[in-house]
Amino acid sequence: TLLPGGAARARAGAMGWGSTRISDPEKVVWLGQLAEGTKYQDILEVAKQAGNAKWAEVLGSTGGTAVVGFATKEEAEAAIVLLNGAQIGAGKVVADKYTGSGYTGGGK
Repeated sequence: TLLPGGAARARAGAMGWGSTRISDPEKVVWLGQLAEGTKYQDILEVAKQAGNAKWAEVLGSTGGTAVVGFATKEEAEAAIVLLNGAQIGAGKVVADKYTGSGYTGGGK
């Protein structure tokens, strides 16, 4: 379970919001419905349980959504299944393919 915390900033194996350079979107998972204040470290910890997560970034100044980068496309696809509906903070997360514009409506 991810515990809500302070501001979303990244270091050591992760990227700060607004600074991610996504070279291969097929290796990236989008997460939505995060509790306000969720930290990238907490997301990364849970994401590593779903696969070889390399980095995580909370998007925007108030959070609510995030992206997680995985080592391979296959790990990202498996992580969508494992993370979709996972309990994070006060609610359940929606996980989906990263499209650069948020939720695609799949998540399965």
